[in-house]
Amino acid sequence: MSLFNKLASDDPTTYAVGQDGGMMADLAAAIARGEVKDLSGAEDFVGKRGENKENEEEKAPAPPRMDYEFTGLSIWLEIDEEDEPPIQALIDKYQGLGDEPRFPVHATVLYSMDEALLADGDEDFLRNRLQLVVDSLPSKTILLAPKRLVYFPYPKTADNGNGFGCLMPFYLIKPSPSLVQLFENCKDNFPPDERHGGRVQIRRVKSENSLLDLIGEGTKWTTHSKPLNPKRFVQEKGASTPRGLRRGRSGSFHSLSTGKAYTPHLSIAYLDMSRTDIMNESVCENIVKEHPETMKPVRAKYLSAWWTKGKVENWSRICRVALYENKNVNL
Repeated sequence: MSLFNKLASDDPTTYAVGQDGGMMADLAAAIARGEVKDLSGAEDFVGKRGENKENEEEKAPAPPRMDYEFTGLSIWLEIDEEDEPPIQALIDKYQGLGDEPRFPVHATVLYSMDEALLADGDEDFLRNRLQLVVDSLPSKTILLAPKRLVYFPYPKTADNGNGFGCLMPFYLIKPSPSLVQLFENCKDNFPPDERHGGRVQIRRVKSENSLLDLIGEGTKWTTHSKPLNPKRFVQEKGASTPRGLRRGRSGSFHSLSTGKAYTPHLSIAYLDMSRTDIMNESVCENIVKEHPETMKPVRAKYLSAWWTKGKVENWSRICRVALYENKNVNL
């Protein structure tokens, strides 16, 4: 019995929608209605259905992707290979869901520095400069201890028009004395970046509310646990100083006297602002509940220079130097 005769004799309701997108069921129904009368008609029916499906796929809009163009050179802290899998897995997952390129786990120290630093292609200059920073550190052990996972919408209109136009969830890192010292040494050994310049001293701030400096008042965003008050920025005069921090710095955040904040963090995604189907406050809450291992401190192992001009897929490491070689450095 030919396929046409079989379809003509069977009950069309017996054909369920399968990998053919329901084509066999539709063909059987068309035969039962008398719209398809022979094998030639069946072939025409199948051909038209295939063409229609291709046209529908072509018309379906692709999910929006982040289109921000980054600039210049950046200085990163990269973490120990043994510590990176839990956070790297989150990056891979959410970047993949958004059809965005993968990027390595890192904490940005400086970003968007003048690309003229590599005008002559001299990578040795950057490598030697990184080594100067590392050699000047009183402690080579820098732990990145997550404080909370922050859901952070960062529109293009924010930060005086310098916003990335993306959802940028990140693990907020507690700024330890060794981490702040690294930041200051990098500022002393590299030219000004997009936010931080010169030898401006860091001043104390009240709390994570200072993060609103990044995007401006009026933008709604929260940590995974509570909304932030945009009115409270600078620590009141005479407030107590957490023990163990250099020159009276706060245990939470650090802001330059220019009002720009140094906010150590580990980003887990760069997604278009519309992709709240992938990333939102509830997702951040669930990540912390389902992956408590990502809230554990990780070891910063490398100080690196990156070419960050263009989109995320264009990023590439120029060079890096190790903070330590001993694999037995413990948390």
